[in-house]
Amino acid sequence: MHVAHVVVTAAMVMCGLGALIAIYGPAPQLLGVSFYLGLCALIAAMIIALTLALMLLVRAARKQARPFLKRTWLGLANGVVALMFLAWFAAYAS
Repeated sequence: MHVAHVVVTAAMVMCGLGALIAIYGPAPQLLGVSFYLGLCALIAAMIIALTLALMLLVRAARKQARPFLKRTWLGLANGVVALMFLAWFAAYAS
């Protein structure tokens, strides 16, 4: 696991919690900041996941994908979560 994967995961969780606190809690001023920083974390997660997916394809062609996948599964999972959030946002929130 790379440090960038953990940092992006923590940023996405903190921004999600900030948005939930802003929507349902006593601090509505957190909404704008949470969505803006969350969007930055979302873009970072998608760029990292796209890079990892391309590298995984190259490693799969060389039959070296399994050890690479064990080290980078969190980065790929972040990309999947980011895509699911974007799909939800496009369908329901916009």
